[in-house]
Amino acid sequence: MNRAEALLVLRKAVAYCPAMRTNDDTAAAWAEALAPYELQDGLDAVADVAATPVQPGEQLWVTVQAVIWQIRRYRSARIAEREHLLDAPPADPSAYLAWRRRANAVLAARRVDEHALHAIAGSCGRSTVDHRADLRALSAHIGVAPAEGGAA
Repeated sequence: MNRAEALLVLRKAVAYCPAMRTNDDTAAAWAEALAPYELQDGLDAVADVAATPVQPGEQLWVTVQAVIWQIRRYRSARIAEREHLLDAPPADPSAYLAWRRRANAVLAARRVDEHALHAIAGSCGRSTVDHRADLRALSAHIGVAPAEGGAA
């Protein structure tokens, strides 16, 4: 997420929490904290955090920490839901860690990047399994078409 997109997420948070005071430093901090994440995840997270019930008389606050926590929940759920798309990991522990990081990044994205998924499967030195049917089924389930090309 770039700075302009992070500002949109911050503005949505302020819309839910009008008492929240912001300035240029606030915008910069939110942009820095949200840089690794996708815009739509940030916007969805603000809405979900804002929908969390609070006790009567308590003030609702949508913090960047709460937004990031919610985004991480989305990403973890996507990884768990798409885990079956992966082939067996490499046996070497250091190669496994690098493979797992790449796999998590691909699986956590809102849109499945088919080419990146095949690159991960092929990086273990085994033949890649054609996951097109799985991708179509997953896409139908979550309502999003798989990304074509290198776009995430």
